[in-house]
Amino acid sequence: MEWVNYNIWIGFDHIVIFNNDDDPAPLSKILARYVEKDYVTIIHWKSVGDQRNAYKHGLRRFGKYAASVTFLDGDEFIVLCEHHTVYDAYRYLGLYESPNACLDFMWLPFSASGHDTEPPENVSVTEYLTRRSSIPFTDFPGKVALKGLRNFHRTKIIGKPLKEPLWHSCGNRRDFVSKLVDVNVVRINHYQFRYGRKSLERRVQRGYAKDFKDQRLYADMNINELPSIRNETEDFTMAKIRSEFPQLLENIPSSKRKEVPSECMKVFGTVTWTPLVTATMKATSKP
Repeated sequence: MEWVNYNIWIGFDHIVIFNNDDDPAPLSKILARYVEKDYVTIIHWKSVGDQRNAYKHGLRRFGKYAASVTFLDGDEFIVLCEHHTVYDAYRYLGLYESPNACLDFMWLPFSASGHDTEPPENVSVTEYLTRRSSIPFTDFPGKVALKGLRNFHRTKIIGKPLKEPLWHSCGNRRDFVSKLVDVNVVRINHYQFRYGRKSLERRVQRGYAKDFKDQRLYADMNINELPSIRNETEDFTMAKIRSEFPQLLENIPSSKRKEVPSECMKVFGTVTWTPLVTATMKATSKP
């Protein structure tokens, strides 16, 4: 519920969820009220790891109806540091100025924050996980937002010549006008270890089919080292959400919307990410 409620709260009008579960019924039951209120569409996507075709299907089916299309996983939260809605942030960043516009957002990877298991039922992920890397992930930007209201049937989900997934970056694409967004304006908090020390086990159990092939690295990772992964900086920016939005964990669609920007913990230093070259960065984080 947290992820769905949060995205509606920051201004997304509609969320399309591709559900990989063998049995789609439990998720459909949980989100029934959101589907009824037209906040959510659920598509049962049986092919595990098939991100490219799921995203292609979603982009081609829904992209022409949406002002913008943002690719996100369930462990990724967009953080608005200077704006209170995604629409205002995207407008400020120029997303609506070009039909081929694309915004590249940087990931801030969060660790298990010393926890062995997932959060208790009444505790949000954003409250539970508060330790992260001091700098963003720099091999490539984390996720993208595209200008919508156009036909995407000729858009290649895997770009040429580098075969980069569109959902991770537009930076090497000739068919998009790409902008790398300042991490202190908009960032994506990536809670990939939200199940605590069990996160590695879950990733291995999920398998390595199709677009999950790069997840093999977790099979070779020493689980005893997990507490130290991306654990350098304490960041409580998102831990304050429930003081603004008490309905965050409730299974009831809320009309409440975010009213002020988040008080983001600043990332200091220069972000450099150059197409064709692995990025480098030196930075420190301070309140």
